[in-house]
Amino acid sequence: MMQIFISYARADGADESLRLYNDLQADGIGAWRDNRIDPTADFTGEIEDGINNATHVVVIVTPDLKRADSFV
Repeated sequence: MMQIFISYARADGADESLRLYNDLQADGIGAWRDNRIDPTADFTGEIEDGINNATHVVVIVTPDLKRADSFV
């Protein structure tokens, strides 16, 4: 089964990533984005699990993605 990992910058990609996530789910395609993660907690392990379980990765490219401390 297809599982899409959605990577995005929170500052300016959250709305688009949520829209993509909802559209994929509506079409019966599994998707993962960090909407379940507490942004103040260390979420590195959850992201790694999401990537390891993914069959595909989608990156939403926005200006904030170029930040030096970006996780994207």
